[in-house]
Amino acid sequence: MAEMDIQDCIKEIDEIDTLIPEIMKNVDFTTLIDIFGMELNLTMSQFHAFMNISNNDGCSMGSLAENMSLSSATVTGLVDRLIKKDLITRMHDQSDRRMVTVWLTEKGKNIFYNYKKMRMKFMELILIKMGNENRENFISLLRTTNQIIKDLIKDGKFMELINHTSKLEKEQKEI
Repeated sequence: MAEMDIQDCIKEIDEIDTLIPEIMKNVDFTTLIDIFGMELNLTMSQFHAFMNISNNDGCSMGSLAENMSLSSATVTGLVDRLIKKDLITRMHDQSDRRMVTVWLTEKGKNIFYNYKKMRMKFMELILIKMGNENRENFISLLRTTNQIIKDLIKDGKFMELINHTSKLEKEQKEI
């Protein structure tokens, strides 16, 4: 396979850098909440905490902080605000009072269920509109991209690739 022309690569990177944030905004929770007609009144951070708890009901405050890559103090503030909205509850372990877990309330479970159901319908429509071949290619490309990124991170080859790309760029300029 021929090496990609650097200029073509730069154009494609620019397009990717435009498309990914645009797609993310279009499937962002605030956009979807508006589309679904749901009243949540959550900040993005509160929503991420809510979703993390929804997917790990009964998780400890420490694991929530770790999963969200936030400090314990920041997570405590998010949890406090979600408790005030009656979406979650905090419980102390009876055998170890230092251990605190967070759980969805009934209201939180209902909101999570309705949001997830509506989001699944939304994503289903997108995938149906893609058609079988495009959908299969799309999912395959996402898996491949994800694996390449994981491998590069695991192998620590980012700098090697950057140096290789710079070398190719220099060679192309000399031609």
